Order: sequence, then structure tokens, then C-alpha cells
Amino acid sequence: MSEFEMRNQGTLASIELVIVECFRSQSGLTDHDIEEAINAVLPAYEPTKRDTSGRVARLGPMAREVFTQISAVCRVMSDPDKLETEAGEPLAMEMRMKSVSAETMSACLKRIRRSVQFWRRDGGLRGYLVFINENI
Repeated sequence: MSEFEMRNQGTLASIELVIVECFRSQSGLTDHDIEEAINAVLPAYEPTKRDTSGRVARLGPMAREVFTQISAVCRVMSDPDKLETEAGEPLAMEMRMKSVSAETMSACLKRIRRSVQFWRRDGGLRGYLVFINENI
């Protein structure tokens, strides 16, 4: 495991856990859907802050669900101060997580995308999904 992966293990694992949950609930999901979803989320964390609406509009239904789930977990990790209890009260300070910077979030998403590309080449249409499903 690289130094980057060690430093950002929690962020990477949180995003990958969401991906695994999508895989388990959507039997037709492919690595291509995951890559498309990541590509649609990424601009929100890039320095130029480009509009993502065009990319999202082109996503198929499965990729769109993955996009929604990844976006939600990334938003929570990027701005944990907005987390609330079920009663709508802010979380106690000791329960809040450390905020993940846009730069780090972008790097984590790119790292996962590289992993998707690697495992798809090595294991076919669902190589990455099968790999993380077996290892999370």
C-alpha cells in the first residue's frame, strides 16, 4: 500500500464501501458504470470547479445511482460540520470527522478510477467490482 493510500485509507474505504453497496443492490452494474460515475463526480473537486450537470445528464440509470451515492459520501466527508443527529441537532464535536480537502478528495477519486481501469483490464467488465466486493 502506498503512502497516499495509507494516509487516505478512511476516505478511500468510505467511497469504495458505497460502490460495493451499489454493486450488491444492482446486479447489472459494471466497471464502466463506476468509472462514468467517478468522472461525473470529479469536476466538483477539481480546482476549476466546473459544472457537472452535463456529465450527470448523460449517465445511465445504474451509473446515476452510483454517482448519487458517491456524491453524498464525498459531500459528507468534505463538510462534516453539516452533519446532524436524527433530531436535527449538530453532532457533538467529539463525534465529528476531520474534513477532507477538495484536493485530497479529487486525488482519492482519481486513485479509485485508476484501480477500476486496472482491474477491468485484468478481470473484464466487472473485474474491479468483483475484486473490491471480495476485499471489503
